[in-house]
This record gives sequence, structure tokens and C-alpha cells, in this order.
Amino acid sequence: MTTRTDGTRDLARMLLACAVLAAGCGRLPASRTHDADVKDAAPDGALVSGSGLTLSRIFDDPPLDGVSIRSPAWSGDGSKLGWLRSAPDNRDVLELWAWEAGKAEPGLLVRAADLVDPGREALSDAQVLALERKRITERGITSFTWSPDGSSVLLPLGGSLHVFDVATRKSLVLDDGTRGVPMDPRFSPDGSMVAFVREGDLWVASAAGGEERQLTRGATDTLTHGLAEFVAQEEMGRYRGFWWSPDSTRIAFLEVDESGVEVWRRASYGAGESFVTEQRYPGAGRPNAVVRPGILTVETGKVTWVDLAGDEQYVARVDWAPDGSAIALELQPRSQKRLDLVMVDAEDATTRVVLSETSDTFVNLHDDLHLLADGRFVWSSEKTGTRQVYLHEADGSQVAQLTSLELPVMAVHAVDEKSGTVLFSAAVNRGLECQVFSVPLSGGDVTALGTEPGWHSIEASPDGRHYLDSHSTAMDPPRSAVHDATGTKIAVIEPNPTEELSTLLTTRPELTTVTAADGVTELSAMYIKPPDFDPKKRYPVVIYGYGGPHGHLVADRWTRSSLFSHYLAQQGFVVFSVDPRGAAARGKAFEDEIHQRFGVVEVQDHAEAARHLARLSWVDPERIGIWGWSYGGYLTIMSLVQTSDLYRCGIAVAPVTDWHFYDSHYTERYMGMPDTSAAAYEKGSVLLADPAGLTEDLLIVHGMADDNVFLRHSLSFVERLQDAGVQFDLMLYPGKTHLIAGKGTRKHLYTMMYEFWVRHMGSDDAR
Repeated sequence: MTTRTDGTRDLARMLLACAVLAAGCGRLPASRTHDADVKDAAPDGALVSGSGLTLSRIFDDPPLDGVSIRSPAWSGDGSKLGWLRSAPDNRDVLELWAWEAGKAEPGLLVRAADLVDPGREALSDAQVLALERKRITERGITSFTWSPDGSSVLLPLGGSLHVFDVATRKSLVLDDGTRGVPMDPRFSPDGSMVAFVREGDLWVASAAGGEERQLTRGATDTLTHGLAEFVAQEEMGRYRGFWWSPDSTRIAFLEVDESGVEVWRRASYGAGESFVTEQRYPGAGRPNAVVRPGILTVETGKVTWVDLAGDEQYVARVDWAPDGSAIALELQPRSQKRLDLVMVDAEDATTRVVLSETSDTFVNLHDDLHLLADGRFVWSSEKTGTRQVYLHEADGSQVAQLTSLELPVMAVHAVDEKSGTVLFSAAVNRGLECQVFSVPLSGGDVTALGTEPGWHSIEASPDGRHYLDSHSTAMDPPRSAVHDATGTKIAVIEPNPTEELSTLLTTRPELTTVTAADGVTELSAMYIKPPDFDPKKRYPVVIYGYGGPHGHLVADRWTRSSLFSHYLAQQGFVVFSVDPRGAAARGKAFEDEIHQRFGVVEVQDHAEAARHLARLSWVDPERIGIWGWSYGGYLTIMSLVQTSDLYRCGIAVAPVTDWHFYDSHYTERYMGMPDTSAAAYEKGSVLLADPAGLTEDLLIVHGMADDNVFLRHSLSFVERLQDAGVQFDLMLYPGKTHLIAGKGTRKHLYTMMYEFWVRHMGSDDAR
């Protein structure tokens, strides 16, 4: 729960401190826009003429990489597919598009401006924070929910809730928001009702309009019914807090009690108004929210509570059995070294554990539970070291291992019980690609459903008979099409023609391998070289890194950073990335290497990669820089303070600097509890590193309203550097959160970063 307080004295102190910081260490010149060609800055060919991409074109509309499909979702009967996409004239405004089975062409379904007057779609603080958790920064239509038969769609717009009829194109205002903003609206499976959360309690209304009825009571500023808690949204990938039963008579929901969670005071600085936010934040080793599942009978309002006796537990996933007789809970203790699948009787809430998975390090969460009509279930597990798909009886006993792949299954997307087919995707080619497969539910050979190399992101219909495939490569932004269960393409959803882009990208990334710091493990790596690359010349190298758990930069797919990387290459830099031990798509054993070793294994692997680069004849070993965002910012700073004469400079965007300041669920999963793993926390802290070890040029960037990696991370390190007399550069973005979003802001940020690279690596005497 986030509230504002005037915090006058504290705010004044913070603003004064921030002003001192900016004045004391800012060495950046006024930002310039580099749209002209950049001429040779060094006689050895370090920088070359750039005649293709410009920063203005990268950030101007229409987007150079075309249309991005966001939040695809099928109607319950699989008859319609909806998705969000940017307006043609403004990438920051989302519209709802749809495709109907049997029809050839998709089309625009509705815009926010069609339903509400401009300016009236403003979001509440709670809605903005919920979208931030999903990494959605655009406005317009930011979420939608189909009715079960696809005849209508729920649209939250600002404080109001609309039911939009697909056939008539007319909208019913189900709730105008005057009694509180309706959050997370959901149709009942029979389509007759809509449930939502208002002011922390569950409500229900007729889908045709009319009287609303309150289902739960007792919500306070710290107690809610039906909303996902902070760590569920930020770290578990669970954004919901209630679930309709298949017969529409019950709702399973979570009560979240945050009264014991510490209040952290977080400054949020805007260009005009600034304020202090009091946020209940479960920091590492600090109290978590207490979550209690309940099963509510809609007609009577009676609630039967589920007793989660035992260790303190996270409720990671909630699903209903197809016949509505039980709910399935996926639970973890705070250590996250165990994952239990628990079936709860819907009548009396008695529980039975049907499956448990354990690990000496951590057990990863997944969305691969598929409960079948006959009581059996499909499940994925990493118990062999690589995630595979399994079929289990209702009592949890294993029936069959359905896959035995070399690389991990990435997701189980659907189970078609009629045809007896399981649809899933898996990593292939050393984790460089993600491909789509099917396997018989009864066991048998795995069938590849496509041959196009690259990365395939899948959204399957509930019955598994169709799936949306958004396919990209390192040179091609995503193209999306609907396929049937055999892999046959039946409709093009977004061809995403990018003719202009194809003329501007002139260098294909090159995949390679480097050896990890352990001297044994082969790591996947990737270069983007200048278009007129000459192996007889020596080039500066920009390493773009992440390094954290589940990170995965080296793949044959299009990413948000692709355009900037190509731009740097066209200006004469070699851009390089490597996935260190701990990265995704290589199996659990590969990921386990980073357990209780933040700031160690990934830093060592990047250092070894930098040494590899320095030995190449076409790399200038005196001009190797490194940058990253979030965990990548942490990687950058740790790399600079721990090494000497290896990197020339670095950029850290929104960096973590001490894991005591980060949330419990993420941090403790990998680092353990602070009181029992003190050595790991100490070794992994930027703040405890000797600031005198920073001899390279460093640019620190942070959003001044970041509610994920708080601004205190950067400010704490800034103070350490100032006290030690270490000079550095700093850029703060007022009002911006962790994503530092917005076309103008992003253009400013990336222009500044480009200038930093030119200033410090553009010629031999740049330092």
C-alpha cells in the first residue's frame, strides 16, 4: 500500500542533498543530438563514418522496428484473440486489436478515445503501480479481459469500468469509479457477472449492469481481499488475487495483511511537485506480508479459510480443478528451497500435499501446471537439472516423463485433452533459440512445429487448438501469426513490415563462445561489428551486460536494446554481450552457479570475457567499456571496482548497490537470509567495496521516482564516492520510475550514453 505524506523536513533534506550531489559530481556537457554522421575520431579506425541509423530516428514515430504486440489473450472459447498495440502516430498510446477465428484479417477493436473524453483516462496511483509491475508504461487501453464467449470485453479506463460489446461496438459503463477505482475486473465463467476489487474488498456486479454487491468486508490501508501483494507482482509473476470457480458459484481469493511489513520512506522527485512516499516494502530479511487463502461462496458471501500451517509460505499460484471440487495452491517456504503442490477441498478447505520439489539452492517457479478433467495433471520440473514435462496422477505419483531434451523446456503452453497433445516451447542451439513443439499426452516422440530459426514467443488458446506465435531474430523484429495445433499457419496477425529498418541494419550479429572464469564452462557470446569492419584495425568495445539470475542476452531474437547496439556499431564500436554462469536457457545446474555469489561469478565471467576481447588483434585493449541496467548496472559498478586496467569506463543505469535494500523474495531466493548469509551479502555489496578501487570513468543514471530499485541505491554509492574524493558523472530523471520511460526521455538518455562512449573511448587520448 502506497500513501503520500508531506514529509516536509525530510523532503527538504533530501532535495538539498540531491542538489549537492548534482553540483558536486556532474561533469556532463550539455546534451547534443547526434543525427549527423560521426567522422573518424582516431587514425587507427576506432570510429567510422555512420550513414545509417540516427538516434532521432530510433526514438521518433512510427517505431523503426514496427508494431509490438502487447498482452495477447484469447477468449475462453478460443474464438477470438485480442492484443494491445501502439497507435500509428504515438507509440506511447495503446489500442485494442482483435482477430476472430474464421476471419482472415485482424483489425482495430477500440481506442480509449472512443469511450472516454481525452484526459479522463487518467490512472490512479494503484493502477500506475500495477502497470509498472507488468512493465507497461504506455497509456490508453492498458488492459482488457474477454467474456468467456468473446462477445464482449472488459476495459478499465481511468477510474471507470466499461463493458464493450464486440458486435454492436457499444459500451456500457459498468462502474463510473465514484465509489472507488475498480481493480482487476474479471468475468465469471458463465459470463453473467463481473467481479472486481474496490477499496481493498471484493465486489460483484451483473455484466449487464445494475446493482453491485460487496462480497468481503474489513479492508483497511494494510489489509486487502483479492489483490496481489507487492512481491507476487514484482517477483513471482502473479498479478492476480482472486479466481472464479468453473461453475461461477465460488471465488478463491487471497487476503493480504501488510500490517507487519516495514514502512520505507521513498522520495519521489518530480520536475515540479516532489513528495515522500510511504511504502510498505518487504526488504531482505524483513517481515513479509501475511497471505491467507479463502474460498468465498458468491450467493451467501460465506468464506472458508485455508489453513497454511507450517513454515512461512508464499502463495505462488492458484488454480481451480476443472470440476470445481478443489483449488490447487503452489506454495513455497521463505527459503524457496521447496515447492509444494497442495490440493484444497472447495467445501471444507482441507488440504493434502500431492507433490513436493526440493533443492539445495532454490526451486524456480513456473506456470506449467495443467489440471485435467480426469484428475491427472501435467507439470514441469527441474529435478533432473534441466526442466522437462511430466504427467502425474491425481495423487501426485508420476505416470510418465513426456520430454527428455538436452536443453530446458521454457514453458508448457496448453494441453488439448481431446487430441491428447501437449504444446510447449524449449530452448535449442545452446539456448540461442526458442522453438515450439508438441508431444502426445500418452507419451511418444516430440514433434517440432516450426523450422524458422530464431525466438518464438507463444500464447495458446485455452483448448490448445491454436496458438499465437510471435517470432523474431537478431535482425528481424517480431512477426506474429496464428497457427493450428499442427503448426500450420492459418492467419497473419501482424506481418510487421520494416522495410526502412532492413535498409539501415547492415551488420548481422555474430555468435561465438568464451570460456568462463572457472576455465571449463563455455559461455555463449555475441558481437555486433561496424559495417565496414577491418580486421587490421583496432576498435573500441562496448560490453552490454546483465549478469543476474534468469538474464539471457545472447540469443537469436530482437530485443529492446537492438537498435542502440546497431547504432553504436555503425559509429565504429564493437558491441559485445556474454551470458555468464547463472543465466537462463542453459539448465538449472548452470543457474545454480550464482547462488549466494552475487557480485562474484558474473563479475568474474565478464572479466574473463573482457580479457578474451583484449587478446583479439582487432580490439583496442585500452578501450573496453561496460554498461547495464538494473542488475546490469550493479554488474557494471562491481566490475569496475573489482578490476584494474581492464575496463576504461562504464555506465550503470538504476543499479542495485546493496542487497539489504532490495525485496525479500528475489534477494533471499539467491542470497539466503541476511543474518545467516552475512558473508554473501557483504561480498556482494557495492557499498562495502573500496571506492578507491573505482579508477575508471563512471556514469550513474537513475529515475528519481524508482519504486523498484529505490533511488537510495545510487545515492548511497554517490555519498561513498564523494567521501572518498572519487569523481564520476551523474544523471537523474525527475518523475521517472525504473524503466525511465517516454520517447523524449529515452532519446536524451541514449544520446547521453553515446556521448559518454565517444568522449571516453573515441580516441587514444580521450582519457
